[in-house]
Amino acid sequence: MRLDMDCVRDILVCVEDNTSLRTRCVFVDDVYDTRLKAKGLRSVEMQDYQKELLTLYDHDKLMYHVRYCIEAGLISEFDDSNPHVRYIADLTVKGHELLANIRNDSNWVKIKNIGGKVGFFGLNNVFEIGKEIFILGLKQHLGLP
Repeated sequence: MRLDMDCVRDILVCVEDNTSLRTRCVFVDDVYDTRLKAKGLRSVEMQDYQKELLTLYDHDKLMYHVRYCIEAGLISEFDDSNPHVRYIADLTVKGHELLANIRNDSNWVKIKNIGGKVGFFGLNNVFEIGKEIFILGLKQHLGLP
């Protein structure tokens, strides 16, 4: 599956918005959940934030990118005993840093345009481009060349 950085960004915003010190975020694989219900077993309820993301991305794409965010160290999973239900504790330090660079829509558009022009749009590139845009914005704000 192709990496979709818009999906990664939306997942990070979702996790930030729906976690707290005592609140976790849950992403449910609906195929797995449907099988449990068919067997009369207790299933995990899909939350509204996941349903909202599913209006933007198909289910497989969303779940793939949730797993990607975990493996990339952007979000922390607190219970990995069931790969069909992802229990997310919070953003990691790396996830917070990335989101700080890409949260602003105008910065995100600039990052995507630059990444698209140079032909590299992986996670490391997003970090680097985001840092450079931040430095340019800071220089402009301070009136530096």
